[in-house]
Amino acid sequence: MRAVITVVGKDTVGILAKVSAICAEHQVNIVEVTQSILQDMFCMIMMADLTRCNTSLSALSGELENFGKAEDIEREYGIPIINKRVSVTPIAIMAGISGGDPVKYALALEKAARTIGVNFIGGYSALVQRDLPPATGN
Repeated sequence: MRAVITVVGKDTVGILAKVSAICAEHQVNIVEVTQSILQDMFCMIMMADLTRCNTSLSALSGELENFGKAEDIEREYGIPIINKRVSVTPIAIMAGISGGDPVKYALALEKAARTIGVNFIGGYSALVQRDLPPATGN
């Protein structure tokens, strides 16, 4: 399973290192990172592979949230972690393979998200292929 970790806050030295250290402590592999500075704000999105994670998603999310909320860290770095997101395999694949009802998948994902405190689920949308040949029309 993969997760998307989003960090937005005042730009200061060490944000990437501290979030990465929490992930490393729990055997979470950072697959991809994109970051930018918008004026004085630091914005980062990490794609994390949770295959070998040694804790629950709920516990990892809680620790990252606590990192953002901890008074001394928040005061020093200004990093409130606002969005908790999970990315799933495109449901179009799952529904296509199983022949299942996409609405049932959506309801199950919503229930799981509420249970673990996630407020955004990525990957539910249809699978879009790249480099398809142009359509031929009449």
